[in-house]
Formats: sequence, C-alpha cells, structure tokens
Amino acid sequence: MSDLSQGMHLDMKSGPNQQSKNGATKTNKTDKTDKTDKNAGEVQTVSHTPVFPTSNEEFLEVVFGSREQTEQPIIVDFVGNPAKKDKRVWKGTERKRAYILSANAQTSNTYFSIATFVPDGDGYYRRRKKSFKSLHCIMLDDVGTKVPRERLRVEPSALIETSAGNFQALYFLKAPESDIKKIDSFMKAVISAGLCDAGAGGPTARLARLPFGCNGKHVPYFECRLTDWNPQNQYSLEEMSLAFGLGQHRSSSKRVEAKSDAEISLSGSGGEAIVSALKDKGLYKATLGDGKHDITCPWVKEHTNAEDNGTAYFEPSKNYPGGGFKCHHGHCNNRNLSHLRRALGVSEPRIKGKVTIYADPGRLKEVVDEAEQALASSGQHFQRGGTIVSLGRNPESDKLEVAVIRTPTIRVALAKVAKWQKYNAFKEEYVEIDPPTTYAQALFDAPRYEHLPVLRGIACQPYLRSDGSLMSEPGYDVETHMFGAFEADAFNVLAQPSKVMALEASELLASLLNEFDFKANHDQSAALAAILTAVIRASLPKAPMFHTRAPQIGSGKSYLNQLICLFATPHSVAPHTFPDTEEECKKVLLAALMEAPAAVNFDNLTTDLLPHPSLCTVLTEETFSSRILGVSKNASVSTATLFLSSGNNVGPVQDMGRRTITINLDAECETPASKTYKNPNLLDQVKSERGRYISAALTIIRAWECAGKPRLTERTLVSYNEWADWCCQPLMWLGYENPMTSAFETIGADPDRENIRILMDLWWKIYCSKPVMVRQLIDTSNPELRDILEDIAPDNKAGINKKKLGWWLKRNAGRIVNGRRIVLGLSNKNAKDWRLEQI
Repeated sequence: MSDLSQGMHLDMKSGPNQQSKNGATKTNKTDKTDKTDKNAGEVQTVSHTPVFPTSNEEFLEVVFGSREQTEQPIIVDFVGNPAKKDKRVWKGTERKRAYILSANAQTSNTYFSIATFVPDGDGYYRRRKKSFKSLHCIMLDDVGTKVPRERLRVEPSALIETSAGNFQALYFLKAPESDIKKIDSFMKAVISAGLCDAGAGGPTARLARLPFGCNGKHVPYFECRLTDWNPQNQYSLEEMSLAFGLGQHRSSSKRVEAKSDAEISLSGSGGEAIVSALKDKGLYKATLGDGKHDITCPWVKEHTNAEDNGTAYFEPSKNYPGGGFKCHHGHCNNRNLSHLRRALGVSEPRIKGKVTIYADPGRLKEVVDEAEQALASSGQHFQRGGTIVSLGRNPESDKLEVAVIRTPTIRVALAKVAKWQKYNAFKEEYVEIDPPTTYAQALFDAPRYEHLPVLRGIACQPYLRSDGSLMSEPGYDVETHMFGAFEADAFNVLAQPSKVMALEASELLASLLNEFDFKANHDQSAALAAILTAVIRASLPKAPMFHTRAPQIGSGKSYLNQLICLFATPHSVAPHTFPDTEEECKKVLLAALMEAPAAVNFDNLTTDLLPHPSLCTVLTEETFSSRILGVSKNASVSTATLFLSSGNNVGPVQDMGRRTITINLDAECETPASKTYKNPNLLDQVKSERGRYISAALTIIRAWECAGKPRLTERTLVSYNEWADWCCQPLMWLGYENPMTSAFETIGADPDRENIRILMDLWWKIYCSKPVMVRQLIDTSNPELRDILEDIAPDNKAGINKKKLGWWLKRNAGRIVNGRRIVLGLSNKNAKDWRLEQI
C-alpha cells in the first residue's frame, strides 16, 4: 500500500457492521475486537486476519447482506467459453433463486452484478438501468495485465484472480450508492485515469466474477480464486476519488510540490471515428463485444458471390495497438486498417488526455521512473534484452512489429505518452516543454527497467504454456511474456481431443506436403515436425534448426520453407543470406532477434551449414547476448524463433549436425524446375485457411498430452527434450517415422568422427596405449598414419603442421569413438604427450 493510502486507511474503513440505505445490515466476516481507552474515551479498532468466505453465498453475504431482500443482485452462470456464448445466457437470475451459490462451481463461469435491482411490473429481475436500485462496490478489471498492480493506491476489499496474473479488484462501498449521475461521473474519471478500460463505463449493470468458479476462456479451465480478502476496507466514492487523484489539477498561480505518481490516461484512441463512419456508410452491423464490431466489408462486391460475412473491425486497445481490420475473404488478404481508413475517409487518430510529468531540478530519479511508467502504461512499449522496444502495426503489411527505440526516438515516444512541464520563475507557473534529452538518455542507459513489461516474443496463433495448457487469448500474457497477435475466434482446438481427431488432423497437414518429393519417409516426418515447431515455437525454450536439401535447383526447397513459415506467421518472411564469418553472423543474429521475428530463413546456401559459435549458441540457449551495433550497450534477447535454411547438396557439418534436422527432397528427374504442381495456389490456400491448419497442428499435440504423453523412443537430441516431446513424439504416436532420423544420420556420418576413428585404429596398431608426443606422430614412418595426419592438420607448404595437430588433439581429447578416446599423458616433461585409452 502506498503512503497516501496508509495515511487515509483508518478514515476510509467502516465499523464491523454497516447499515445500508435500505435498512439491511452488511456483516463484515472478519475477526475484530473493540477496546476502550479509558483515558481518552475513544474506541480503537484492532484488526485480525479476516476469515475468507468458503462459498459464493458467504461472499455475497458480506457484499449485499441477507439474500431475502427486495433488491437483489443478478447472478449469471454457465459452462464453456464466454466469448462463444449467446447473449441470452447473460441475463441471469436474482440471487435468491440462484442454485449455483450453494455449489463450488469449479466447472462454471460464475458472475454477480455489483449493483442490486428491483423487480419490474411483472415481478422479474432484470439487469437494466431502469430497474437499478443501488451500487454496492466498484470493480477495477485486468489488474496485473492492463493495469499495473502498483497503480492500486488504495488497498482493495477483495482481489480475485480470474486468469494467470490477471485480477479483479473490488472496493466495497461504505453505504450503497443510488445516484446514477454520481456513479457515472466517478467511472468516467476512473476510465480517464487509465485505471479501467472503456467497457467499464456502465457500472450500474456491470458483472464481476465470483471467487468460486472458473474462467472458461482457457483450456483447461482456469479456476478463479480469492487471493486478498479485506472486507473491513470500505470506502465512499469521494474517498476513492481523492485517493486515486481523480480530477485533481495543479495550481497555476504559484509553484507547488511535484507529484511522484504518474496518472495515465489513454483515451481518444480514434475508434469512435471509424465506428461512426461505418454507420454513416451503412456498413455497420453489430457489436461483438470487447471492442470488436461485425461490419460489411467495403470491398464486398469483390468477394465470391458478393458474400457479406466474415469481416470485423476492432478498436485500438492495449492488446491491439492501433486497432485492426480483418476480412476472411481471399480477395482482402492484403488489406488492413490503413486501407479501411482510406475507404472511410478517416484520418489517423491523435492521442489526448496524457499524463503530466514535471521536470523539476533534483528529481532525476523520480522523473525517469515516471517516464518509464508512462511508456509502460501506453501498452505499446516493452523491454526486450535490456532495451526499450515499441510494438506497433506496419500500416502497409498490417504486421505487428517490434522496433528498438534509442534516445532520439525515446524523446518522441515520451512526448506522445506524457505532457512535460517545467516551472517558469518569471511567469510563476508551469509551462509546457519537450521531453529533455537528459531524461531520455538516462532512461535509455538504465541497467534495468522496473515497470516496462518483458516481451519474449510475438505469437501469431494460440500457444502452449509450460504446463501444456493452451493460451488462446490474444494480447500480452504476464506468465509467458508473450504477446498474442491473433484473433481467437479463427482457431478451434478442443480441450480433450482424441487420437482419432489427431490422426485426421495429421492427414490434413500431410495433404499439404503431397506437392513435395521427399527422399524418404522420415523426411516427410521431419517436415511435419517443422510445421508443429513453427506453430508452438513461442512455447519452446529451445528448438533445432530445419535445413531443406536437394541435389538440384528447382526441387522445391524454398517453396517448402515458405510453407513452413506460414505456420509461424501469416506474414511473409524475408530470406537472409547465410553469413560467411562469425563476426558477421553475430551481427545478423542480434539484429534479427531484437525484432522478435517468428522465423529466420537462410535461403539458398552456397556453403555447408557452418558451425558459427553464435549460431550454435542461438540454437541451444534460451537467450543470446551481444553488443548493440552503434551504441555501448549489450542486449540479451530471447531466441524463441524458428530457424530454417536451404541449399543444394549442402548441409550441417561438425557441431551443427546435432542442432539441425535435415529434410531431403529428390525429384529424381533431370529438370525438377519444370515440374507442374498439382496445387499451384498452395500458399494462398494455407493463408486463407490458416486458422484451420494451425488448429490441426495444436490438436495433434493436445491429443498426445491428453493420452498421457506416450513416448515411443527415449533416444533424442541433446538439449531438445521439450521439443522432441511436443513435436516428434506425437507424430511417432500416430505412426510416422522418427523425425530426428536425419540428425542421427548426420551425427553418425560426421567427417571428423571418421577421421578420429581411422587415426585411433592406426595409432592403436602402432603404439597401443603408450604415451606419444606430437613430434613422434609427425615423424612416423607409417604411410597410412601420415596420410590421415595430413588430412587432419595440413601445413600450408607441405606435410603436417605441428601446431594444428596439437590443437586438434586438444579439441578432440576425451571424445569416445569405437570404444577408445585420446587422453593427455602423465609425463612430467615440458612437451605434452598423448595416449589412447580403451573404454
């Protein structure tokens, strides 16, 4: 609790029992005793730990009092996903007739109205404004996700977790409030301060979740729980207005002490202008809730048979910066919000109602902290790898993009999210200024950020949490630090899919691969594993690279990689040139990963897949660290990205062998480039039905999870256990060959391994286990041993290079091949000797 709320806390509390306006008595279920100070003649309240309610009925008893009153709250309960329910289920029934209150309701979505209502002329209770009687509590939603916990400057009466890291904060009123104008004015101030979304503007009919129930939006269901219970905390609207600083302004006549708390407002997003324009042009149909609107596409005449369906506009929000437009018809694949704006004649919005930050001398730390809070509250700025990044949609491609912002850009960003003022002694008032470079630079150079949420990556489809549960809600997820950039309604994955469903899903995905000539069955399995990896790469700590190889040009390598990329992102993935050197590789990887790409594709390699140390690190570690080009600051970024490559007769070598799954294509014809494809529109087909194919991939994985995670082989690639479980085992469970086969073959056919085997066989034949110095090996008279040593450590002039051979022995010491290994000898001489050891 902040200093402000602590200073006001005792004044805001009511006594243990509070008389409501209708004469009913509210009972606070908390253990309290009253002690009388005989000297002062005053009553002191000593609070003990409140007793948590054990049912929904006990909870409502505290909020509303007896259930046998004329005025009643409305109770709503149903099973399933709330987003997919008919509006009729939301009508509910009055509390005294609600059976669900007597059960724990772990399988039902349970809600209560925060206001009470009186029956209409027919004796029915309806959640309507004309039946409204009084408001009993205030609810702030999405605390912990959209609204930071630290902004709750007053301790709630109750805090209910409704999904992982997402809470409803309830503030019980000292006395029920029946003045609708007063209530509406208060909630408008709350929304203006950024403490609640615009959907909270109708508090007289608003629903809150009950503590005993579930959130059916998640698979499996999330069980709601009461985490904080302080029913003794009761407030009036005036006290809450004062505590949250609603509607307060600074004096302009004289200098006053600068506030340290930034009060954020994100109103004026521009969504109203688009909705209004849609209505004016007769294109508006209905609201879909949560800021989404069912509309007629402006280009409906271009649709097949002029079908008028499948088009939506969604307003700007913290989950969807800038808003969005989506038409599911293929003719509109490349159209986005910018096209809709132009068609409607609506210009870009201007943000207003910003926080005020006071750049007073001696407040560097406080100002930088407030500036970070302002950026964090915008919903468009995050921290990634120790840097500040912005999240926004590309107006041309409609792609949600991550961009690193540096000092000059930070100043512009701060000007957008905050109003900056400095005291002018001559005018004796605060005047508006541009964000000073000092604060922007200090924010950029900060070693850590306390308020900006961490952005691990962007998921373009529902993804799996670490426990295997499916995250199907778009927007930022505080548990995984992922931002879901997708429409939930486009995907359909059952909570408990069967093996039969998984087989049907695998056949659907396999049908997409009929265009490609796989060299062996395990190559098709590897392609399917690549598709599953692309779908859930955001959920995996690590995953191998996929390399598509063919003996001739025109075999479909790039085409297959493009298809796999569509399962990672609906947007095109620009190909990269494979770097020649480690220094170049490090720069390419950091620059790419800073943007949180869904996939990185190295196309048409002309050399083998070389084991650059930075690439090896990216494929086997969860983060990659390097210096940002042009600035003296290091970044440590997430590696949750799908890596692909392709090339003719080239592949992974050395350390890349165990980090790469190779997919071999072979058309077995003279000119594969002249091949006629059965489905030339394959990529467009997947784009238009992407939700269906993604759902099929997720169904395969979820079915394997539900079947008890059967494992058909324990052999796997080192470092990739989680990947093998989710992307290989489900396929083998369905009868496909092991997708890791090519990697095992590459490891077994490693040229280095073959050289070691030949060297060891000759060494053992000549020296057995005796210690041998490098000079002795070079001076050998055995021609076969000399030949292999020349291959291992060739000299630029001729013969064998002594330093190279010594380095090679050191690098391969301890490696077991055919039951033997090279070890350092026990000699005390200055020069090292080596010997073979039988295992």
